[in-house]
Amino acid sequence: MAYGIGIFGSQLIIYVMLPFLTLYMPQEEYGVVSVITAIYTFLNNLTNAGLPAATFRYYHTGEGASDQRTTIGASQFLFFLFAFLPATGILFFPKSVSTLLLGSGQYALVLQVVACFLVINSMNTFGSVILRIRVRPFVSSIHSIILIACKTGITLLFVIAYARGILGYWLGQLMGELIGLLFMLWFIRRDIVFQVSWSRVMDLVKFGFPLIPATLSMNILRMSDRYIVGTLAGLEQVAVYDVGYKIGTIILFLIIPFRMAWIPFAFSVADQPEAPKIYRDVLTYIAAGCSFLILGVVAFRVELIHTIAPVAYSQAVTVVGWVAASQLFLAAYHIFSVGPMYMNKTRSLVWIALVAAGINLLLNFVLIPRIGIVGAAIATFVGYLVLAVLTYNLDNRIMPIFIDWKRLSRLLLSSGLILLITWAVDNLMINPWTKIGFKALGLLLFPVILFLVGFVSRAQGKEILELGKSMVNKRMGKTEEQILP
Repeated sequence: MAYGIGIFGSQLIIYVMLPFLTLYMPQEEYGVVSVITAIYTFLNNLTNAGLPAATFRYYHTGEGASDQRTTIGASQFLFFLFAFLPATGILFFPKSVSTLLLGSGQYALVLQVVACFLVINSMNTFGSVILRIRVRPFVSSIHSIILIACKTGITLLFVIAYARGILGYWLGQLMGELIGLLFMLWFIRRDIVFQVSWSRVMDLVKFGFPLIPATLSMNILRMSDRYIVGTLAGLEQVAVYDVGYKIGTIILFLIIPFRMAWIPFAFSVADQPEAPKIYRDVLTYIAAGCSFLILGVVAFRVELIHTIAPVAYSQAVTVVGWVAASQLFLAAYHIFSVGPMYMNKTRSLVWIALVAAGINLLLNFVLIPRIGIVGAAIATFVGYLVLAVLTYNLDNRIMPIFIDWKRLSRLLLSSGLILLITWAVDNLMINPWTKIGFKALGLLLFPVILFLVGFVSRAQGKEILELGKSMVNKRMGKTEEQILP
C-alpha cells in the first residue's frame, strides 16, 4: 500500500485537475496537451528501456556490497543517458520535431520544456528504483506525496492564475518534478555512485532491451489513440475523447492496487496444489469487483462528465462504456500473464502485446474516419480483449488457469439486468436528482442480484464474512500487542 500511494495518488490527481484544465484551457489546447502526453509517455518508456527490472535483477544477484554498488552506478548512468539522447535531439531541433509530430512549429518551446521534463523524470524514476531496492516504502510514499503536490499546485497556478495554457501546464510539471528530484537526491544521497562499470552497463542493456517491445506495445494500446484521433479528427476531438477515456478508466483505482499485490502473491502460491483454484477464484472476484465499478461509471457517466467538464465535452459520454469495459480485460490479462512470467516465457508475452497493439492501431485507422471517437473507444476495447484472450490461450499451454464459466455467466446476467435498469431510468422523463437516486438504487441491487442468482452462495458469503472478521481481529490483536507492555 505504501508503494502504491504514488500511483494511486497520480490517478487521483488526474481527476482533481481535469475540471480546471477543461474549464481554463480552450478545447484545442487541452487536445494538444493530451497528444503531447501520449508522445511523452512513449518516449519515457523507451528511455527506461527495461532498466528497473534489469537493476532489480543484477542488484539482488550481486555478490557483496561492492558488486551491488556497481549495478547502481551502471543503472544511474543508463537512466540519464537514455533520457538525455532524445531530449538533446528535441532541444536542438524543436521546430522540426514539433512540425513532424504535431503538424506545426508553434509548439517548439513546449517540446523543449517536455525534453527537460523527460530527463528530470528519468532521474526521479532511478531514485524510486533505489528506494524499492532498499525497501524504504514510507520514504517512497513521502516523496510521491511531495511530487504530486508540487506538480499539481504549480501546474494549476500557471494554467489558472497566469493563463499560460499549454506552456504553463508543462512548465508546472517540470518545476514540480525538479522540486521532487531535489528531495529524491537527499533521500538517496548515500546510494549515488560516480563510477561506471562498462561490463555491468552491457549486462543491464542486454537484459533490459528485450523488455522494450512489450512495454511499448502496451503503451501503444493505451495511448496511441490520442495521436491518431488528433491526426484524423482534430485536436478538439482529442480533448473530448481524453475526458471520456479518463472517466472510463476510473476502474484503475481497483486494478492498480490489485496488480501490485497480485504478482508477488501469485508467485508465492504457484507451487501449491490449490494454486489453480486460487487463481480461478481471484479471477472470478476481480471480475465481480470490476463489473460493479464499470456499472457505476456507465450509470453516472453523464453526471460525471458534466461535473468535471463544460458542455462542449458532452460527446465524451459515447466512449465511456467501451473504455470502462476494456479495463475488465486488462485485469484478466494481469491474472493470465502469471503463468508465462513464472515459467520464464516472457518472449511470448511480447508477441501477444505486439499483436494486440497492431490490431488496435489498425482498428483506429479504420474506425475513426467512419464513426469518430467512438471508433477509438471500440479499438481500445478490442485491443484489450485480444490481449486477454491470447494470453489465456498461452497460459493454458504453460500453467493452466481454470475459469469458473458458470459463475461468470451469472455475473454477466446480473450485470445485464443492472444495465437494463440504468437504460430504463435514463429514458424516463423525471427530475435529474430522482434519476440519480433510481440509478444508485439499481447499482445497490447488484450484490443482491448476485446472491439471488447464486454467484455467491450462503457458504461462500459466510466464508467472506469470517475472513473479514478474522482479519479485523488479527489487526486488533496486533494493535493491543503494540500498546500493552
